[in-house]
Amino acid sequence: MDPKRVNKKRLAAISRAMFSLAALLLLCHTPPLHAAPVAVKGVLDLGAWDFKIDGPVLLNGEWCFHWGNFLPPESLRHLKKLPGEVAAVPSVWSSVIYKNRKLHNKGLGTYHLRVRLSHRPELLALKLPTAGTAYNLYVNGKKIAYAGKIGKSRETMTPAYRPQITTFAPEDDILDIVIHMSNFNYRWGGQWYSPVMGEPRDIRELREDNIIKEAFLTGIFFIMFIYHIMLVLLRKIDGFSLVFSMVCIILCVRQASIGEIIALNLFPFISFKTIIRLEYLTFFAVVPVISTFLLIAFPRAYSKTISMGVIIVGGIFCGIVVSTPVEFFSSTITVYQVFTIACIFYGLRGIIRSVIEKLDGAIILSAGFAVLFIAAINDILYARQIIDTGHMSGYGLLCLIFCQAFLVNHRFSKAFTAVETLSGMLEEKNRDLTDLTQNLERIVEDRTCALKEAYVEIKKLAFTDPLTGLSNRRSILKIIGQEERRLERNRTPLSIGLLDIDDFKSVNDTYGHDCGDTVLVAIAGSLDNILRKQDRAARWGGEEFLLAFPDTDTAGAMIVANKLKKQIGRKKIFHSGHLISVTVTIGICQYHEDLGIGGTIKLADEALYKGKRKGKDCVVSAASPDRIR
Repeated sequence: MDPKRVNKKRLAAISRAMFSLAALLLLCHTPPLHAAPVAVKGVLDLGAWDFKIDGPVLLNGEWCFHWGNFLPPESLRHLKKLPGEVAAVPSVWSSVIYKNRKLHNKGLGTYHLRVRLSHRPELLALKLPTAGTAYNLYVNGKKIAYAGKIGKSRETMTPAYRPQITTFAPEDDILDIVIHMSNFNYRWGGQWYSPVMGEPRDIRELREDNIIKEAFLTGIFFIMFIYHIMLVLLRKIDGFSLVFSMVCIILCVRQASIGEIIALNLFPFISFKTIIRLEYLTFFAVVPVISTFLLIAFPRAYSKTISMGVIIVGGIFCGIVVSTPVEFFSSTITVYQVFTIACIFYGLRGIIRSVIEKLDGAIILSAGFAVLFIAAINDILYARQIIDTGHMSGYGLLCLIFCQAFLVNHRFSKAFTAVETLSGMLEEKNRDLTDLTQNLERIVEDRTCALKEAYVEIKKLAFTDPLTGLSNRRSILKIIGQEERRLERNRTPLSIGLLDIDDFKSVNDTYGHDCGDTVLVAIAGSLDNILRKQDRAARWGGEEFLLAFPDTDTAGAMIVANKLKKQIGRKKIFHSGHLISVTVTIGICQYHEDLGIGGTIKLADEALYKGKRKGKDCVVSAASPDRIR
C-alpha cells in the first residue's frame, strides 16, 4: 500500500481521537455537584440535604431583593414573613424585574436568603465567586466576608474582584444570608455567579481543584510560549512559531485573569480595573492573532485582505480597552462577540477548504481548531449567562497545542525520513563514482550525457532573461511569430503591449543598481501572477517589458493592462531597509496584417511614449490614445 496514503489515514484517525477526547473534556469540565433544591421566594429548604453525604450545594434560585437600600442584617433575620420582591441568582441586575420595572446595572441593593438546614452543623464554608462589583456578606447578622468597599455612589465605593472562601459556625439550623452589594464602576452589576455552601474541607477541595486546573493550563501556555519563542530565536524566519507564541502568551494571561483569578495570588496588589482590562484585552487580542496564525498555516485558504481587516478591527478594540474607562470599553463587548462569531465561521470555512484541498497538516489542525472554536462559542454564551458551563477556551487551546505539537513532530519525522533517503542516495552515488573511475567507457558515456544536459541548459539560457527569469527578446519574437502564423490561419486577434517602468533611472540613481534589479524582479513576479495563462511576457530591454495578448482585441488588452498597472502601483518593494513603489506606463496596439509584427510593436512603442508625455502611470492604446486609468 502507498505509504503516503497510510500516513494520511493515520493522521485522520489520530485527529478523530483527539477531537473526541477534547470534546469529552469540554463536556466534563463543570464540577459534578449533586442536583440540589433551589431557593423559592427567598427560602432554600435543605432539610433533606446532608453536606457530608451529598456534598456542597449551589445557592441558586430566587433570593429576596431590596433595590436602592442596604437593609440591616439583624432586621431581616427576625422577619417572620419574607417580602415578595425577588431576584434570580445567578443574574445581573439588568435582567431583574423589580416592582414592575426593569433595573439597570448601576446602583445598590440587598440580597437575602433564608436557608433551612436539616440540623445545626459545627462548621460550614461558603465559596464566593466574583460579583459586581463590591459587597459585604453577613450570616445571621455577622459580617463574615467582603470584597472592595460598598457605597451609595461612585465616589464612596471601591470595586474589587476577590474570589474567596469563608467559614462560619451556624448558631442554629436556620441561616439568614445577607449580601449588601453596590456597583457604579462596571457595565454589569449583581450576583452573576452562584455562591457554593458546604463542608469546609469539600469547599477547599473544590476551590483547590479549580486553582490547580487553571494553574496547570496557565503553566502549559507559558511553557509553550517560551518553547516557541526559542524556536523563533533559533530560526528567525519562522513566522508560524512567532504567531503561535503570541497566542500562547495571550491565553496564559487570560487564564490567570478569569475564574479563580490566580494572578491575584502572585500579584495581590493588582487592582479591579487592571484585571478587567486584562480580561477584555486578551479576548480582543486573541481573535486577530489566531486569524494571522491561520493565514500563515493555510495561506491558500484565507484572504490576506480579510485577515488584515480582522487585525485592524481587533487593534481598534484593543486600543479602546487601553485608552478608555472601564464603563466605556466594557460596553463594546456585545459588538465584539458578534464580530468574533463571524470570524469563527470564517475560520471554519477556511479550515474546511484546506481539508478538501488536502493541504499538509490540515486534518490534524482542523481537529484542534474545531475544538477551540467550540470552546470559544461556549465562553461567549457563558459570558452572556445563556449557559452555565464555565470558561473552556483554555481547554480548547490546550487541544490545539497538542495538535500543533503533533504536526511539528510529524513534519520533523518526514524531514528525518527525507534525510535518510538522501543519505542512501548519496551513498549510491558514491558507489557509482567509484565504478566510474574504474571504467573509462562509462565515464565517457556519463560525460556525454552531461554535455547533452549542459546543451539543454545553454539552450534554455539563450531564450531566458537571467535576471527576471522571463523570456528574452529572441524568445518572445519567436513566440509572437508563431502567434502571427496562427492568427493568419484562424483570423483571431492579437494585441501587443510595451510596458515601461516610470522614472526607473531615478531609482537606480537614488538607491543603486542593485535596487533597480530588485524592482525589475518584482515587476516580473507581478507579470507572472497577474497575466492570464494564454498571455506572454518578456524582458524587451532595460526597464521595458513586451506583453503579448493572444485571442485578445484592443479593449480586452486594455482591461488586462489596466489591472496590471494598478496592481504594480499598489505593490510595495523592500530593499535594504527602503520601501519603494513604482508606476508603469503601457502602450497597446492590436496586430494588423498590413503592419506586421514589427509595425505593431512600433505603434505600441509610440503609444507608450504618448503615455509618458501625458504624465506617465497610464495605459494608452495606439488606436485610442486617450489615457485610461
